[in-house]
This record gives sequence, C-alpha cells and structure tokens, in this order.
Amino acid sequence: MRSDHGLDPRYEAGPPPEAGLPPLTRSPAVASPGEAPAAADPSALAGAGRSGAGRFDREAAARYADTYCGVAWGCGNGHRYNRQYRDYTGLGGDCANFASQVLAAGGLRPTGAWRYDARRREATTTWINAGSLARYLIQSGRGQLVARGSFARVAEAAGGPGLPALAPGDIIAYEQGGDVVHVSVVVGQGAGGYAVVSSHTADRYRVPWDLGWGEKTRFWVIRIRG
Repeated sequence: MRSDHGLDPRYEAGPPPEAGLPPLTRSPAVASPGEAPAAADPSALAGAGRSGAGRFDREAAARYADTYCGVAWGCGNGHRYNRQYRDYTGLGGDCANFASQVLAAGGLRPTGAWRYDARRREATTTWINAGSLARYLIQSGRGQLVARGSFARVAEAAGGPGLPALAPGDIIAYEQGGDVVHVSVVVGQGAGGYAVVSSHTADRYRVPWDLGWGEKTRFWVIRIRG
C-alpha cells in the first residue's frame, strides 16, 4: 500500500539525534506565519495536563475529521475547511493545524503551549507544525509514543500491519530524512481492520495509514491518553 513519495513539504531543520526524541526546533510561543516566534516559556510544557478536562472523546474527534477533511471524496461540510480556523495550506501546510483541531474537538484542552487564538487568527507552533505537534504530545504526556521507526517496527509494536492497537483520534507522524514532514489522524478501521487516517495537505479521507509513504519513511505512532 506504500509508494516512494510523501505528501507534505518539509517543516523542520536538521536531522534528529540517532537515539531518543529530537528536540523541539521552534518555540511553542504564539507566532504569526512569517514571523519569528517569541522566546519559549520553559514552564509551558511542564504545566500541560496529560488529558485535559474529562476523557478524550474519540467518536467526536472522528466526526470532526470526517466533516472538515476538505476536498477529498467523502468529506463533509461541502468539501470546505472549518472557516473558524486559519488555513495554512500556502504557509507550509495545514496538516498539523487540522490534527490539532481534531484533538481539540475530542476534548483535548488547549494550553499555553498548544493553542489557537481565534481572535488574532494565530497559533502556537505546536499547533501548526507537524514535528512540534508530535513532540509536544509526547513530551507533555498527553500522548504516548507507541513506536517510532520503520513500517515493520511500528507494525510489531502496534499489533500488526493494520495497527489495531490504535483508535480514532490517535496520531501518526511521518519522518523523512530526519524531518517530520506530515501528521495524520486515525479515524477508524477499514477493510481487514487496517487503520485508516484523514488529513490536510494533502486532503485525504479515510485512507490506509501508510498510503503514499516509502521504505525510507520512519513512522511515529502516538496514542492520545484519556
């Protein structure tokens, strides 16, 4: 189900260390597109709760993803994004912005380190940047890194090639050449119990989680707590 090409432009600069998680390369402070972000608040990540208020509503997350996944066949809302949020498609990609919206729709409470300001139409880099979002979820404890590595490695850790250990609202990040270049959201299971995902940039509706990614891709499988 995979091919030798990815979907998104690259977001991060420089390869990660060989062992452990690569560090955040951008501040989680609010930044307008095209502006340098302000200095990070060192207490912001430490203060983030593991699951926010209440349990994470996976069905609500999947419903939001199905409604606002964009131009792909099957998406709702007249194939339009949610206009309450800024569209970052032409500003580096909208995949993390969409994934963050889905997480918020499922009840993951915004924090000082991860939020969207509707009045100013600005967001933290952890909200709109693929690599920063993945690292924020793991480092804050709001997500659990099930596995990171090749297709075979993550399949072994998540119960098989279809990743049956995952559920709607969980996140898959895609790393190429040391950069996290894309994130998608698990929305359910397709034929044979194979996990299916939806995303922006490119807009996709319930496609196999590894569709369009090749042998050099490293996958980050992140289960949302709660």
